[in-house]
Amino acid sequence: MNSNSFSAVDGSQGGLISKDRLISIIVIIYKVAPFLRDCLESIAAQTYKNIEVVLVVGHDENGDYFGCREIAEEFAGKDERFRLIFCEAKGAGDARNRGLDSARGDLIGWVDGDDYIEPDMFEKLEKNLSDTDSDVSICAHFKEYPNETEKPRSNVKGRMVLSPMDVARVLLGFGDELSGKPDFFFHSWDKLFRSEIFKDLRYPTKSKLEDRYTFGDIFLKEGISVVYTGEPLYHFRIRSDSLSKDIDASDLNIKADHEFCRKLLFKFPGLKYECDRYLLYGHITSIQNILIKQSFWAALLPLFMEKSAKKRIGLHKRYLRSRYGIFKGKHRRDLEQAQSDNPRIGKKLRLKLFLTLNFPAALWLVTYIGKKQREKVHAEKFHI
Repeated sequence: MNSNSFSAVDGSQGGLISKDRLISIIVIIYKVAPFLRDCLESIAAQTYKNIEVVLVVGHDENGDYFGCREIAEEFAGKDERFRLIFCEAKGAGDARNRGLDSARGDLIGWVDGDDYIEPDMFEKLEKNLSDTDSDVSICAHFKEYPNETEKPRSNVKGRMVLSPMDVARVLLGFGDELSGKPDFFFHSWDKLFRSEIFKDLRYPTKSKLEDRYTFGDIFLKEGISVVYTGEPLYHFRIRSDSLSKDIDASDLNIKADHEFCRKLLFKFPGLKYECDRYLLYGHITSIQNILIKQSFWAALLPLFMEKSAKKRIGLHKRYLRSRYGIFKGKHRRDLEQAQSDNPRIGKKLRLKLFLTLNFPAALWLVTYIGKKQREKVHAEKFHI
């Protein structure tokens, strides 16, 4: 990447806007052919015209692009702003790094190949970045189901500049306490970054949670400023297998969460309660996701539980017991102690903690009921 940008174009036709700064939009493409055309058309239609679009198109070990290469080449053939990178798919982190290595823009944006964006997304993100002299510009997003669009929870009007402490609270799940309830997470795709941020930073290639590690590192950099708009500009497509993927990723999530909180507390020790609550919720969720793949009888009698599941649950429980000192025979006292130690731990989470450590079969039932409710809503949205 470099800091050179195209010349400004004044008086552009049809109200289209072309600014000084070049935006590199990096698109990660792998097995998304049914959605890719909508994605690339939404990028080509951006009102901010001074863009380059870096398409990182992955193939499997047999060279199969699953129909994506032809679509990518079609767009590159009719729009000179589109550039192509073909590579073997080795994970999203590797693909993002290839895109960064090729990008020439002053600003970096991301779009996943199965999503699409509003025509003025990058115009508005760039304006917010420029007007507030921020380093990262974030927008709200829609969740797209096959026949339904879910609006964002945030009701921020216009834009708001967030302090580093505010960003941390949002990432830890306490955004509802801020004015307008800003809502975002570690994802790359709802953000626009100054390219200097990535000068000495790349995505990890040995983790499936490359966003989670990288945005955490970006946010923790000294002097980083963030602006947020509650206007939804990105359309995040929910796939039919998203529930199962969330369950499978929980153990990976908690590892990344510990790393983020460790770094966060070094910078903001005042967020100790928030980090504790965030990690507690993560460990309990991981146990629930492991437990629900076992039978009720395995939860009731660990003798019938798979060895690998028992071992993973044991590791999570070891953390919970070491952190909260909760052991059998001292339920009431220890629950009260957990509450007094951390006022951020509410009654519902304390109850889950109690069940997790003492009555896993009851936790299995609670988890099963919740899972069936989510599956019902999911099926309705996908008309399954």
